[in-house]
Amino acid sequence: MKVTITEIAKEAKVSIATVSRVLNNKSKGVSIETRNRILKIIEEKGYHPNAIARGLVTKKTKVIGLILPSITNPFFPEIERGIEDMATTLGYNIILCNTDYDKEREKKYLKLLIERQVDGIIYALSVERKNYESIDTLDKRGIPFVVFDKYVKNKDVPYIYTENEEAIYNMVKYVTEKGHKNIAYISGPLDYITARDRLRGYKKGLKCANIEEDSSLIKYGPYSIEGGEIGVESLLKENKNFTAIVCANDLIAIGALKALRKHKINVPEDVSITGFDNIDITEVTCPRITTVNQPKYEIGRMAVKMLIDLINGEKLENVSVVLKSDIVEKDSVKDIREELL
Repeated sequence: MKVTITEIAKEAKVSIATVSRVLNNKSKGVSIETRNRILKIIEEKGYHPNAIARGLVTKKTKVIGLILPSITNPFFPEIERGIEDMATTLGYNIILCNTDYDKEREKKYLKLLIERQVDGIIYALSVERKNYESIDTLDKRGIPFVVFDKYVKNKDVPYIYTENEEAIYNMVKYVTEKGHKNIAYISGPLDYITARDRLRGYKKGLKCANIEEDSSLIKYGPYSIEGGEIGVESLLKENKNFTAIVCANDLIAIGALKALRKHKINVPEDVSITGFDNIDITEVTCPRITTVNQPKYEIGRMAVKMLIDLINGEKLENVSVVLKSDIVEKDSVKDIREELL
């Protein structure tokens, strides 16, 4: 049976107000003997203060909601770790919700977190859409929030985002500087703003290298291993001529590697591939995949710092934070310049 603050006060032979002061570290005027007696009873009874009830008094629950679209995607756990580490450092707890890219689930979790009276919410939108209902809901209720991974077009909301177009542009530049001219691209779904930005980067990279764009070398699929497999199978079925494949994320690159191996096509000897995200598994693939590094842990830490500033009523120095990325050169891109001589 749950112990109440009234029962603690009765056993300690003090008022409820005295117990409350001890619980909230405001025990001025309470003797050390009385304070220790109360704390001992609290420990013996296993009493835990009701966070929501305490929040009604302090106006803060010291809890942050975190909504992720997929905890199975290796991109998100390191962001979550950064969020949790920084939140813990600043005295906050996390409630983690996984939407599985389901819009209705996202709405359900938002409702739950609002009912739990969290101090703020950090989240990556589960799906792209023109009508940002969740953001409008949080705005109307005055709940602080920070968006990451995807930015919100035409909305003045706090977000942290990696410059996707520039990142893929730099990767295409890197590949062309290795002598490649026939460069295929496997994109994520174009209903995601990240996919659209990255595709623009690919096209811009070709244009700057004076390479004519061939739309038949561009394939589309999910941000998954299966997406990479489907993309490669389509390229091979159509007998496309390519020496490199730039992939919109690391999972796609792993799928591409798997499909090429199935057809006895060696990477990077026959075809070079690149990824995006620098997830841990790219260090143990054979070959290790050259990729774009997103500062995932730092994204998580920065999201918490931004949110805490908002919770405390402070004005953000930058409402939007766009992070630079860098190329992590590994073993999956072959320099073919000598072969072209």
